[in-house]
Amino acid sequence: SSQTYSEALTLCLQALAFIFFLNHIQLLATNPTLKQSWKSWLWFGLFLVIFTITKSILIVSFCAAVLYFLIYKEWRNALMTVVSFLVFKIPYELFTRLVLHAKTSDQFEQIQRKDFYNPAAGIEDFPSGYINRFFENFHAFVSIQVYKVLGLRADHPGVSTEEDGSWILSLLAAVAMIFILVTLFKKNRFLVFSLLFAVTVWFATFASIQTVWNDQWRLILPYVPYFLISLLGAIWYKVKDTKQSFLKPVLVFVLVIFILIQFPLTAKKVSANSRGLKHYIKGDMSFNVPDPWVSFVAICDSVKYKVPGNAIIATGKPGEAFVYSGYHGFQRMPMPGADESPDSVLAQMKKQGITYLFMDGFSRQVSTAAKIIQKKYPEKLVPVLESGTDPEHTLYLVEVKY
Repeated sequence: SSQTYSEALTLCLQALAFIFFLNHIQLLATNPTLKQSWKSWLWFGLFLVIFTITKSILIVSFCAAVLYFLIYKEWRNALMTVVSFLVFKIPYELFTRLVLHAKTSDQFEQIQRKDFYNPAAGIEDFPSGYINRFFENFHAFVSIQVYKVLGLRADHPGVSTEEDGSWILSLLAAVAMIFILVTLFKKNRFLVFSLLFAVTVWFATFASIQTVWNDQWRLILPYVPYFLISLLGAIWYKVKDTKQSFLKPVLVFVLVIFILIQFPLTAKKVSANSRGLKHYIKGDMSFNVPDPWVSFVAICDSVKYKVPGNAIIATGKPGEAFVYSGYHGFQRMPMPGADESPDSVLAQMKKQGITYLFMDGFSRQVSTAAKIIQKKYPEKLVPVLESGTDPEHTLYLVEVKY
């Protein structure tokens, strides 16, 4: 499923953007006229829009930029941030909807669900449900995942988040955020911007995703560097202010040790990921596919030749199937009710425009719908593809005949 992850691209774009953001903030510190700064503002707005295209959650990077200027009482710059963002965002939305006929994403509806995989469970209680979700995710991500990314905690396979988490580490991270803001507020605005960027995206992530996802450190990985650089900057300024000369070498020594701790972990990851690089560059996306995905990839690869390009296929992994099938149309479907009738299930599928069901081994929704329909209308499900070494683990693609 890593074929659909965008963290690497996000890290790359952020690195380029923050080089420009530094220059933009330095320019604004000179109180330039609009004639002197309009080009810089346009680039600023363009990068923020590119962020939102890369990852949906990065819409809050725009909010972080506005907040940055508001806390420094720079009202005009806050307004210019909004204007420069909309200058590109509005034309982009109009183009994608009117020309490319892009459909509205259902991500907001998915965020509202209590159970991501079961829409029938209802929507999250507001605001209590989101508050509980935020603190549970904050605890899991901050006390476990952030420290893992920094190489300061080991993986504990098979151990639940509740058992692995530490409120002491969570509290320590929260104190660090306050320490950074207080220390840097009047000393380094760029590092304050970096902190607000990272923390705003983190907090939005914690409040929006269901707790079932809080074991995935990739969701907070792209923003760790900006938290880390602001933390190190704050410590450096604090060491300078103490006027204790021996502290600077001590800090440098600690940083060297920290880098050395990171090196084996990084080298191991690079080595593991680079083995298949030559295959991926050649377009061999099936190389080293994990066993549970072999049949999934085989079905998707056959979809290129066996299924019309305008078909809508129900699956639990639409992003991954989209990539491996050569960009066919896939989407999720809601979980049928326990006592829902075959006619009701078919009506809902028809309303969604679903023409095929992919029993992919991951989605309970699709397999449940197929079982319900099979009981009354077996003739409406026509087998098209199958892949697997034994009946228990065989995957199927069936066409729906309404």
